[in-house]
This record gives sequence, C-alpha cells and structure tokens, in this order.
Amino acid sequence: MIGLNLFFVFDIFQTVSAQNIAKAADEIAALKTPEAVAELAANRLKSYGFLPAGEMGSYAQKSNVIGVMFGEDAGLSGQFVVVAANRAAKDAYSIAGLLEFARIVSQTQKSKRTVLIALFDGAQGADSWAKEPTILPSGIDFTLNFGSAGDSKQVQIAGVGSSPDWSAVLALVKSPLKISKVDAIPSTQIGSGAVAAGYPSLYLDSPETSKPTAEGAAMAAEYALQLLKETERNRTLLSNGKQRAMPAAAIGGGDPTSGRRVRLGTMPNYNDSGPGMLLDGVSEGSPAARAGLQPGDRILEWNGRKIDGVEDFSEVLTAALPYVQATLKVSRNGKDLTLKIFPEPI
Repeated sequence: MIGLNLFFVFDIFQTVSAQNIAKAADEIAALKTPEAVAELAANRLKSYGFLPAGEMGSYAQKSNVIGVMFGEDAGLSGQFVVVAANRAAKDAYSIAGLLEFARIVSQTQKSKRTVLIALFDGAQGADSWAKEPTILPSGIDFTLNFGSAGDSKQVQIAGVGSSPDWSAVLALVKSPLKISKVDAIPSTQIGSGAVAAGYPSLYLDSPETSKPTAEGAAMAAEYALQLLKETERNRTLLSNGKQRAMPAAAIGGGDPTSGRRVRLGTMPNYNDSGPGMLLDGVSEGSPAARAGLQPGDRILEWNGRKIDGVEDFSEVLTAALPYVQATLKVSRNGKDLTLKIFPEPI
C-alpha cells in the first residue's frame, strides 16, 4: 500500500483520501484486541473535534464508541444522522473509511445536521444502542452503516425498504460505483436493529467475492458524504421532524452570562446545605420532567461526578452537551435512583 495516493474529488475543497484509508486500515489490522481498535477510534474522533457522546461523558457506550459533531444549520442541528461501522479488526477498511468520513465532515464538508459517528461492537452492540440511544431518540433522522464496503467497482445498498424516501435520495447521488439495492438489512448486520427501532437505515456492503481495497473504501466514504449532502439540500426527505420532542436549535450560542449551552428545567433550593442539590421544583415538559425528576429529589451525581450543591451543579451544566444523554444519581425518599436525562439547548 506504500505510495498509494489516490483522491476522489466531487466538490470544491472536498477530498477523500485512499492513502489515509490505507494507512489507517494497516494500523487497525495490526491491533491485537477489539478494545485497542475502540481506543484508536476514540482518539481519532477526538483529534477531529468530535465530542464524547457515549455514557458518563465518555466516548464509550458499553463496548461501542460514540462521538458527535453538532450541525451548523439552525434548522437542522437538532436532527441527527448516525454513521457507523463494525469495530472488528477484520473490517479494517470499513472502519478506516468511517474515520475518513469523519475527518471530511470535521474539516471540509461541515454538516448542517448533527453527525454521530459510531463504532459498534457487532450487530449486538448496534442493537443495544438502537434500543437505548445516547442521543435524543426523537431527533434521529436516519442511520448509515459501513459494512465490508471496499470494492472499488460496486456496492450493495441494503435497507432501501426502511423508508419510502430512500429511492428518491439515492437517485440524487452520483457515483462511478455500480449500485445494487436490497430492501432489507440482514439481521446479522449492524443497522438491522435501527430499522427495528423505527429509524430509516442503509447498509453499504460489497459482494462476498470481493476483496476490500482502500480505493473502494474511499469511494464508499465519498458516496456516504454525497448522500449526506443530498439529504441536506432536500430537507423534506428523511426528516424525522414530526416525531421530534423539541424544536431544532443552533448549537454553540448558549447563555453568554453563564456559558451554558443547555437547560434542564430544574429549580434548585438555594438555601439547602446538602447532601447533593435539592430540587424545589421541575418545569413541566422539560428534560428534567421527561427524565422523571421530581420536587424533593436530591441530585447526588452527574455522570459519576459528585454534586455538592448548586455551584457544583452549575459547573457540570456548563460542560454538558445538548441532546447527549447524561446519567444522574438521585436520592428520593431515602432511596438512590439512576435516571437518564437529555439536556436541551438554550
């Protein structure tokens, strides 16, 4: 693979590098354990500016790796696209293609929608995440999954039957690849659990007889980027807006006074001396109410960090991410509870 320097250019400033993919695939294939692959992916996503969107404020969700980059469009940033691959080292080209996709999204093709990059621990890990997403479930528009998509001439797209809009979207995407379409994603592949959970999903795969290559993985990544762009240009396609539990909002502005980007709808008791932070009330219809918080609850921990009063809680809110799940330890009537909350943007 030394000396490979192939670029696919479909738009101004947008380049997918087969050389990058070849190098990353070699690194991944040389790793001894799935945990090492997960660590490499998390570090790469962090270097690209993706924020942790797993559990407890980390990139990990069970044995999956999850990172998020918020969209730049005020009308689309509250809508999420999940782009995923299997973390097994045998799928090195697919993982490398996914990471190259993430690099392009972070550096040159900024997405209007919020993009979630996921490295799943096989179909079981993908199914687990689909049942309990770490990002607001009602905001997920669709998922796109890299299978053994490394053939430089053809790709099979499974899952076309998961949404009536897929045919129209795919017709807009231009690619030199020979495309074959299948209605359903096999139950043994990542993406099938997302379909079962009600999310439109595609699975990009190569024929079983094909040998994955860096060039093919680059073309698959480019195809995914073009698909993302076409869904942004045609906003009525694959929009989950009717199911959205809260309005879309631009990310990043927040409250200039406190520095916070999120709100929960909690009403603290400022005179209480602890332990934790005592709630006087919870705003109706707020993230706190949806999470099950009640007046009289004491919030003891946020993502494993101990809370000692209102000041501590203000600090964790300043670092909290919109739409991304946080785990609360709460004391209610002398019993400890664990609750999940999805903050909303200010």
